[in-house]
Amino acid sequence: MPVEQVHTSLAVPAEYVPYLIGAGGRTLRGLGKGRGARAVVGDTREGTAETRFGVEWRYVRIAGTPCQANRARMLLLKNCAVAAARAGNGDRDSD
Repeated sequence: MPVEQVHTSLAVPAEYVPYLIGAGGRTLRGLGKGRGARAVVGDTREGTAETRFGVEWRYVRIAGTPCQANRARMLLLKNCAVAAARAGNGDRDSD
């Protein structure tokens, strides 16, 4: 029986993208290695960015089984929260 695959996307402020990618792409690669999901941050050249409310937003495309995609989405949201906290403290360095 084939395993169901889902595709979803998550809009994030462009300034948080480095936190989502991680040093050398570690965070995104980790989604595939340890969690089975795949995530790709949209490129502005692909038309996957837009400006709303004065903020540039980028889209992260996530694919995997429903469980894998949900775990990946939660990890990415956690990284966004970390990015927001650091930005609020003036800390712009990514891990």
